[in-house]
Amino acid sequence: MSKIDTEPKLHTIHLVDAVPSWRHAMGRRVLVLRGTLQSQFLRAIVWPVYQRLLIESGNKHNELISALDPKDGIGVPDALLLCSRTSEYEQHGTDVSFTTDALYTLDGLQRTGAAIERLKRGWKTDDFAVDILMGTSLEEEVSVFTQVNLKHTEVSSHNHLRNAGTTAALEALREMAESTADIPLLQWDAVRPEGDSITAHMFYEVAALLHGSQTGLKVPDLINELEMLADDIGTERLTENVRTFFQTLDKLVEPDGENSPRASRRTRNNVKQYSRRAPWMRGMAMFFGRYANYWTGSKLTVTAYQIDRIGKTPWDMVSRALEKSNGAKSLCDTLAFSLDSGARDDNNRLVARGTRKLGVV
Repeated sequence: MSKIDTEPKLHTIHLVDAVPSWRHAMGRRVLVLRGTLQSQFLRAIVWPVYQRLLIESGNKHNELISALDPKDGIGVPDALLLCSRTSEYEQHGTDVSFTTDALYTLDGLQRTGAAIERLKRGWKTDDFAVDILMGTSLEEEVSVFTQVNLKHTEVSSHNHLRNAGTTAALEALREMAESTADIPLLQWDAVRPEGDSITAHMFYEVAALLHGSQTGLKVPDLINELEMLADDIGTERLTENVRTFFQTLDKLVEPDGENSPRASRRTRNNVKQYSRRAPWMRGMAMFFGRYANYWTGSKLTVTAYQIDRIGKTPWDMVSRALEKSNGAKSLCDTLAFSLDSGARDDNNRLVARGTRKLGVV
């Protein structure tokens, strides 16, 4: 973490188009100066000891540095929350000025860090809109920092997927899910829909894992992977495979008819309890994506006989796998072990399909 400069320095700060106002904060009335902080005053900003870690390298830091280019950058959300331990200021028409030892960052740490890095390199950077709390104490700053940064509701990955923009793969999968009774309702935010549902992130992740993708993809990589899958096999085949996957899971849980799989009632009831949990969903997608036995070319084709064999996997083995920290992989390995152990001949043994890497079938 960058350290506070302990040398006593005074900075005269000018805010353009500034509006002084009084607000209720920290249990009292607080003077707030709202205006535009021009880039030449950014060096007055410091990162106090109660702040989180300042990222000073890596992709995110470099992206922020590029975004703050006044000419070619895309810009960043610029509403910074700062504070000053002085409460005196002077009004100059639509501008204000005040003298302070420092401006302490309450919200906007990474953005101000990237902007100051641009200045250190001798580059121009964007100005920032700011709210500056005046006359604060260290204890009050810690309180506000906690409110602003630690008590926010985290933005979920399925929110990011919804807001990522429409791609052919995402749109085709979403439309298929919303129009197919075999697919659970998709949860796009913190409110869980009534009835059978899974998160949107889980749904898209299962679609990728089913086709042999790597595990643990971040949202941008997951979107990119699904789009490349659609380019490789087409959106129609992609959605058909995902539909078949969920129909297969339903048959494992709720077999029907005389020719249905012969999984025991106990196994079906136990599987049903896990049927929408992450380890079960991921593990089953990984399993089908791993073995060529369940594919005809690029089409997922799981026969009743194959479902029958999967359903006969002893539940104690399945439950132990699901309860492990890496439950999805353990389930995948457990099913493979059980099926290969029970294979009567080589024709029934599992044949690895290979792990798909980004953009590679």
